[in-house]
Amino acid sequence: MALRSEGDMKKWSQLVAQAWADDRLKTRLLENPASVLREHGIQVQPGTDVRVVEDTANVAYLVLPAKPAGDVTELDEMELSSVVGGMGIICRVTQDFPEDAFKPLFIQGSKAL
Repeated sequence: MALRSEGDMKKWSQLVAQAWADDRLKTRLLENPASVLREHGIQVQPGTDVRVVEDTANVAYLVLPAKPAGDVTELDEMELSSVVGGMGIICRVTQDFPEDAFKPLFIQGSKAL
């Protein structure tokens, strides 16, 4: 399952905000994510095992997307941008660094914004 549409991303963002405010909802989301996602209008394909994990101050999770079919060593820039799907990743740095050491970089297609 991937949140592919802008609508699903908006629903997910709203669900995250609700889970931050409601410990019972957060517990349900962590323990039975597919049901909670469906309750909030986010489609989950039958047979898909959905897992939700929570970052902590010392642990951050990154998702390694599934390898697409075919030879990925020969992707051009347009094909590569479709593989990554435009999804952004936010990481929290837990060590002391100068404030400007890591500047956000948002990539859309092959252009950095």
